[in-house]
Amino acid sequence: MGVIYKLFIGRMEKVMANVTERGIVIKRSDYGDNNCILKLFTRESGIISAVIYGIKRGKNNGKAASGQFLCYGDYELYFGKGNMASVDNVDIIDAFLAVSNDIAKLALSAYMAETVMTYLGENNPDERLYGIFLNCIYALAHRDDSIDKIKSVFELKLMCAEGLSPMLNRCACCGSNEIEAFDAEAGGMVCRSCMKGSSVKIS
Repeated sequence: MGVIYKLFIGRMEKVMANVTERGIVIKRSDYGDNNCILKLFTRESGIISAVIYGIKRGKNNGKAASGQFLCYGDYELYFGKGNMASVDNVDIIDAFLAVSNDIAKLALSAYMAETVMTYLGENNPDERLYGIFLNCIYALAHRDDSIDKIKSVFELKLMCAEGLSPMLNRCACCGSNEIEAFDAEAGGMVCRSCMKGSSVKIS
C-alpha cells in the first residue's frame, strides 16, 4: 500500500500505510516486557517514534540488533490510526559496532543524539542535520579522527545549520588574532589565554 496522507491539525500524517524509511536509532526505551520504542532519525520524516514488538523474546539476533542504539538501516514501518508506527522489518546497513564498543565514542554519540532530538523535535525533516549526524557517527566508527575533532565538527556544523556564525578569524572571547582552538561554548575560535576544558586545539 502506498503512502496515504491526510491533513490533521495543520500537519501531514501518514495513515494506514506501509512505508520504508532509511534511518538510524538515536534512542531506545523499554515498552512492556518484550517490546521497545525507538526514536528513528530519518532523512524523509525527521525523528519518528516506532515500536518494535517482541525484540526481547526468543533468539532472533537480527531483530535484536535492529533495535540497538545507532543501528542504521531501512526500516519497514506500518502507520496505523495511532501516532506511533510499528516496525515490520529491518534491513541493517551498519550497526556501528566500533562506536558501541568504545565508551568514549558511545558517550559522544549519545550527546549528539540528545542534541539532535532537542534541536529538531519529532516529525521535522532536516536533511542537512541528518547528514551531519550520520557523517559524524560514520567518522567515529570508521575513521581515525580524534573524538574531540569530531565533536568540534558536529558543533560547528550545527551552529551553521542554526544560522549562527561562529567567530573564526579571531578569539571569540577577547578578540585576539592569535587563535589556537575551537570552542563551541565560546562561539568560535579562542586564543591560548582563553582556552578551557571544552576547547579543542587546532593542529
